[in-house]
Amino acid sequence: MRNDKVEIVKLLLNVFKSDSSIYIYGWEKVTQDLMHKLRHTCDYSCEEIAKELGISLRLVYHYQTGTRPISVKNLCKLTELSSSIISDFDLPSDSHLLVSSGSGSRKRIARLPLTMSSDLFYVAGYLFGDGCLYLKKWTISFVDEYEEHLLNMKRIIESIFSVRSRIVRGDRKWELIIYSKSIILFFNALFGMPFGVKKNKLHIPGVLFSQTSDSKLSFISGLFDADAGILRVEEYAQIPDWFLSSPCIEFVQADRNFVCEIKEFCLNMGLPITGPYFNPANNGYRLFLSGRTALQKCNLLPLFRHPMKTLRLAAICDFFKLQARIALATSASM
Repeated sequence: MRNDKVEIVKLLLNVFKSDSSIYIYGWEKVTQDLMHKLRHTCDYSCEEIAKELGISLRLVYHYQTGTRPISVKNLCKLTELSSSIISDFDLPSDSHLLVSSGSGSRKRIARLPLTMSSDLFYVAGYLFGDGCLYLKKWTISFVDEYEEHLLNMKRIIESIFSVRSRIVRGDRKWELIIYSKSIILFFNALFGMPFGVKKNKLHIPGVLFSQTSDSKLSFISGLFDADAGILRVEEYAQIPDWFLSSPCIEFVQADRNFVCEIKEFCLNMGLPITGPYFNPANNGYRLFLSGRTALQKCNLLPLFRHPMKTLRLAAICDFFKLQARIALATSASM
């Protein structure tokens, strides 16, 4: 686990090092160790360190005494000057990296996880479906038809990253908004989530393949909560015959290559998925989980976390059970 954590730390530091506005907290001891090595092993004077980093002597003093957080850019410069590698030092034992971006009243502190949790993979999956990373104003957006679902997403995201978020009503959907440069760069670096338009840029994240079955399911759950649909049972007095004759969960995405990756990934998880089938009505590619057995399996996993989709699937599976009991009772009475 430590090796995984160190690799994630190294990846994030490499991503952040070109941005002088991103600061790291809780690493004052590492900074002190680097300064000590520079001063006493590499024979750098305080003036030389200040010149190399382009900072004041006062800030060099704060780095030596561990009384100021350091920018990731300067941390990486100290590491390079001292010919060190991060794993040489006694890293903080925290399971997260506390970083900030911006300054003054615009400073935003985020807690970036260094261990991969099921909730994190769920958020990533939903982001791949109905989310977007905007470089303008460093905005992360999640959308859904139901406010209740975004309230659940808000709780999950705030528990992972310790950031503020807000939900607003759009023309047709609700939107959950987070402003954070560091979280945007985090999702891009670890999951390959593109900035802006996603079509023809998405792939199953490489980090997912080595994860537990729960984490894999969580990613697919997030993706299906965003882009999959099932009969809206609440709109019918009873479940219609046309659905009962061919019950299914339908997943739709515009990117055929990504849809094919999803299909292969789901099959490897034991989900009996078929497709892709092109739908000219919306220029999307569809995958299907079809039949009563498949839907009952999805209900037991469970596939959905979305409150409405969970209720719909449960209602349909309850109806299947009722039909089976009626058929069994009728057969026994004959």
